[in-house]
Formats: sequence, C-alpha cells, structure tokens
Amino acid sequence: MSQMQTPSLTTTFDVTGMTCGGCESHVRTTVGVLPGVRTVLIEPDSGRATVTFDPELTPAAAVTQAITAAGYPAREVNGDTPGLRPAPCGCGCR
Repeated sequence: MSQMQTPSLTTTFDVTGMTCGGCESHVRTTVGVLPGVRTVLIEPDSGRATVTFDPELTPAAAVTQAITAAGYPAREVNGDTPGLRPAPCGCGCR
C-alpha cells in the first residue's frame, strides 16, 4: 500500500540579528515547531535560514512572521544569489 507524499517546499530566509549560537538555536527551535516543518538549516555566516516545510500546513509568510516575532527580522529570499550578497563585514570583499 503506498502512502501519499505531502508536498514540500524549501525556502531561504534572510534573518537579521543572529549573532551567536544561542540566537541560531532560538530561530531553529521557533521554526521547528511550526506545523509541517521538516528541516531547518541555519547558516550563521550568511545570516540565512533554509527551511523545508509543507506549504499547505504553514505558508512561507508564517515562517517569516514566526522568525520576526522571535526577535529576528526576517524576509523570504527570492531568486537566491549568494554570490551577490555583501560580505558580513560590510567592506565589499568576498
């Protein structure tokens, strides 16, 4: 008997204010408890969170809202182009 696979969406979010492991853990936990969330990958150097989730249970906007409500302003990344992101130091180096 086959089981129906629920849809998955993987989306990247820019997250502002993650400055330590505690911040990363807080964001991971906040997102991880949302319905349908399967994985949460935090990239501290780039300030990004990549989340795989069921969009029928939790839309991307709800992920953004949850992260922001936890104290870390977030926005969904459209057309992800990491090579064009400014360096964390702000000097423009890569």
